[in-house]
Amino acid sequence: SYPGNGIYVSPDGGENWEHRGLEHSAHIGKIVVDPEDSDRIFVAAAGLVFGTNPERGVYRTLDGGENWERVFFLNDSTGCIDVAISPGNSSTVFAVMWERLRTPRYRNAGGESSGIWRSLDGGDTWTQLTDGFPDRNDYGRGGIAISPSNPDRIYAVFADHPGYLLGLFRSDNGGDSWQQVSEMDGTYFSSFGWYFGQLAVDPLDEDVVYALGVECFKSVDGGENWEEVFRDAHVDHHAIWIDPSNTNHVIIGHDGGINLSFSGGNTSDRFINLPVSQFYSITVDPSNPQSLYGGTQDNSTLRTIDGNLNEWDMIYYGDGFHTIVDPEDSELIYAEYQYGHIAKSDDGGWSWEGIFEDFINDRTNWNTPYIMHPEDNNTLLVGTYRVWRTENQGNSWSPISQQLSDTPDDGNLIYNTITTMAFSQSDPDYIYVGTDDANIWMSANSGESWNRIDNQQLPDRWVTAVVPHPDSSNVVYVTFSGYHINDQFPYIFRSSDFGLNWYSVHGNLPSAPVNDLIIDPENPATLVAATDFGVYYRAEYNGDWSELGEGLPLTSVFDLHFIQETREIIAGTHGYSMWSYPLELHENKVEDKLPQEYNISLDVYPNPFNQTCTISVNLPGIEQAELLIFNINGRLVFNQTFHSSSGINTIVWDGLDNDENQLPSGSYMLSLEAGRRNISEKIFILR
Repeated sequence: SYPGNGIYVSPDGGENWEHRGLEHSAHIGKIVVDPEDSDRIFVAAAGLVFGTNPERGVYRTLDGGENWERVFFLNDSTGCIDVAISPGNSSTVFAVMWERLRTPRYRNAGGESSGIWRSLDGGDTWTQLTDGFPDRNDYGRGGIAISPSNPDRIYAVFADHPGYLLGLFRSDNGGDSWQQVSEMDGTYFSSFGWYFGQLAVDPLDEDVVYALGVECFKSVDGGENWEEVFRDAHVDHHAIWIDPSNTNHVIIGHDGGINLSFSGGNTSDRFINLPVSQFYSITVDPSNPQSLYGGTQDNSTLRTIDGNLNEWDMIYYGDGFHTIVDPEDSELIYAEYQYGHIAKSDDGGWSWEGIFEDFINDRTNWNTPYIMHPEDNNTLLVGTYRVWRTENQGNSWSPISQQLSDTPDDGNLIYNTITTMAFSQSDPDYIYVGTDDANIWMSANSGESWNRIDNQQLPDRWVTAVVPHPDSSNVVYVTFSGYHINDQFPYIFRSSDFGLNWYSVHGNLPSAPVNDLIIDPENPATLVAATDFGVYYRAEYNGDWSELGEGLPLTSVFDLHFIQETREIIAGTHGYSMWSYPLELHENKVEDKLPQEYNISLDVYPNPFNQTCTISVNLPGIEQAELLIFNINGRLVFNQTFHSSSGINTIVWDGLDNDENQLPSGSYMLSLEAGRRNISEKIFILR
């Protein structure tokens, strides 16, 4: 889920919106408006997913959002995920607090600070409610719902850490005491209860309650017994609305869109025309550009033969990821589901045979990459923490590399894996590999030996794509995402010497992680970048980036595919389905060489440093440059402007930020922006 920037209000039914603060709250779990005073609003601020921050807890406004006061706060790792105002007395407010911490390696989905708290004075003071709840320290995400017809009847649900259902609870005295009313089916949350937590009570009947999880459940006896409803809906339910004038009229929201029922969920209709598919990866049948394939979250591997909106079929299982169609035989298809379960079909997708099952004991990424040799259709590579190769369409495999990721540290999540691989199209002996822990490797001899080519010019971030130049094996681009550490910088780098030196080419891209990159083979100076905030295009080295075309919603784009025959870009969005755009052919081809201004240079010595370091900058032909230093979270801590002079420009930096505060030990990113040119280098402070 992506962080937002606060609260918005529409004074005219949604036509226009105004920002009303809480810009650092990141994720907001609930907004509730006092039914007796619409200017009195409470907000559940959950805070950042990856990391801690103090801008979380319960916020209150008394003037419609003009001013906010944080009225309840526990610590910088515990946010508020749900808040409710009692319909019988708006001075009574409940807050569900959730302690959690997430890094790329580790997820803690619960803790001692989690629980339900209540205020009886409109949010000024708060007391934790414990009577009837089990005494334990692993409470995870929770949810709360108050009966509109009887405010003394309250329902609550909790997961534990790591995410199993802890229990469903009920209070009949306004929250003073609680009892566990049902253990519920273990499939309700499966093992990822941190993804759920919504409850809803029938506005007219305190005994009728809905509980949203993997499936949607309903109780008509106050939570004692439950039955599954909305059986024809997509899995993973997160939102519900009950019509107060006809409580059998219920709408639910889930990972596949929405379902509408006029029978309390016994039967329902699903709106199948909402473009909400989440594509991880897309491809095209090389022999039929109208035939599109894509791996999706929850909805497996999908395919359309002719590109029509209503003619998509599911051809493989699980969460779908990469698909490869043999360029000489469309009946031969490779597909996979999560963690590297790769299979092959030789009959156009009707039947499948697993071809990598014996090797998935390797550490594999959720989205395991595999690629086909551009000149030998029988040869494929798979990346785990090392590279595997088959030369007979998956009948047998052998490793062709050492471990290319770092050695795992302690953690409960899979990390230190290969995330992207690519053959050089101009010379397939060259193979490039990137990992989630910022390593980049190259083999110049088809995998016989490997050289690590990332250096201090590159950021310590998740490698999302390595993209070799279509004509030159020595030229390669690499993209990074800092999403997992709250870094929104748009990292794109280019090397023209097999990775010996790297130059940033992000230019004026908006601040958003970059997920994929395409080089136009007819005009290799043309780049198309997929980011968390859409698709951007640059036609030449000294040009700016601009949004590609019109009509694509503001959404995260995880994968791009270029159909050379039709000059068409296909974008796989993670949440807004698949889109296409005709890339117009440019009449004037731009020469694929770096302009003179790329001769600027940047040097730091010593690095690491304790007290001071000297930053040296050479600016041939550039009048002015900006030096920027960011911390590991992507926040600007220091900047200074250089003006061109003969020879080398230098400054001595003492490790202080712009406010003259001493910065702590750690890794920082130094970025030099000169004209349309950018150079970046990691810099280390050791106190």
